Amino acid sequence: MRKSHLFFLFSLFLIWIFSQNCSLFADPIPGMEAETPNISLEFREAAAVDVLKIIAERAGLNIVVAGNIGSKMISVRFADLGYDQALQQVADLAGMTQIKLFGGKIRVFGDAHRLAGSPKVSPPFFPESPALISMDFRQADIRDLAKIIATKCGGNILLHKSIRGNLSCRFTNTPWNEALASLVLAAEADLELCGSTVLVAERKQLDEMRLSTIPSSDSKSQKRSMSIRDTDLRDVFGLAARTFGRDFITGPTVRGNVTVQLFNLPEDELIILLARVNGFEAERFGSLWVLDDPRRLAENHKQLVLAARESAESRIHVDFHDARLVDILQLVSARTLAKVQVN
Repeated sequence: MRKSHLFFLFSLFLIWIFSQNCSLFADPIPGMEAETPNISLEFREAAAVDVLKIIAERAGLNIVVAGNIGSKMISVRFADLGYDQALQQVADLAGMTQIKLFGGKIRVFGDAHRLAGSPKVSPPFFPESPALISMDFRQADIRDLAKIIATKCGGNILLHKSIRGNLSCRFTNTPWNEALASLVLAAEADLELCGSTVLVAERKQLDEMRLSTIPSSDSKSQKRSMSIRDTDLRDVFGLAARTFGRDFITGPTVRGNVTVQLFNLPEDELIILLARVNGFEAERFGSLWVLDDPRRLAENHKQLVLAARESAESRIHVDFHDARLVDILQLVSARTLAKVQVN
């Protein structure tokens, strides 16, 4: 056989060897993970959430881990194991269950008993081309995560006062609504759209908020934005009322701190939602907003309506915080020369 033929055959053999090596060691092509689904790694005494994040990153998946359960330390060794099997083994070692969302692109991990009762969130507000977000957090407050999503998507997300807890997550170029729905499920909550605001609460609480009773606004209505972290609800309510040029009064049981970030909301939607997500009710009587316990507000409704209809000859300006009712009434009496009797 001639030397040129031998050289040609040898060249073909080298090309074949090179192609085999490339197919064995090349990184998977995006969208082709199913053809090269295996992973090899070893960890000793590592937090389960960190192991899950590494596997998810290599598999091109997004994950959410609920609560502190992901902090459990585990030791694992995988040799050429499929991504799904690897994720499930880590979940089993940490005592977690796994829920697949949106075609398996997002995996939610958490306590088996608690996640089993979570609503399967499929909100009606998914836009056709939602903004994409990327974020990676460990044990972050769900209120802060919701605030980040709201900022990036330019929308309004409002959490009920009972929605608390820390979550770990990793999202890469994920539609914001899918990321939010995953976080909400991990928090054992549900969500609903009210006007331009996404409300996050338990289903019972969403029903109790009577969202359909909030008056709709027209395009000419004044709109305001608020960004507040852990501030007394009474101060937030007062600030909201004053931005629309209204007076306000709060009932004796109104307490608690709130965190909100809201953009371009009309008066009724902003103030009523602010009240209801904190377990209270708000109603406007003339130029006066009243924030109180729903039962008390209903009991005093008739008197407040009548008071708003009366045309007062004089007006006064007072500003109190945690004041005794008797002191307020005595000051009003002195300013208006009205007779006030306190029993």
